[in-house]
Amino acid sequence: MIKKLHEINDLPKHVKKPKTYWMQLGFVGVDSGMLMIGDPCYLEGDNWASNDYDNLIGLELFRQIKNENNAFKAVVFESGLGDGVYQVTAKVKEYAKLGRRIKEVHIKLI
Repeated sequence: MIKKLHEINDLPKHVKKPKTYWMQLGFVGVDSGMLMIGDPCYLEGDNWASNDYDNLIGLELFRQIKNENNAFKAVVFESGLGDGVYQVTAKVKEYAKLGRRIKEVHIKLI
């Protein structure tokens, strides 16, 4: 079952919070028929070339995007059945010294 962040935080203090749980992060809108996972800093300046998007036209299933030094920038993939709005959820783990950390992310496309 997916919990929203406020539901986890609103538990009474005497109720022990689960150490690992799924929660909704939000939604992502798609108008290109593709989704991308990458570090947002690569979208600025010279890190994201203007022709990177043009090179994705005709993408078949997925493509690994690298920079001129062959370093990984992003993974781009087809978004299920195309354009739409997709829910993004995350498995969160509570660490005693580090607090909450996102362990994995899930996007249901179909």
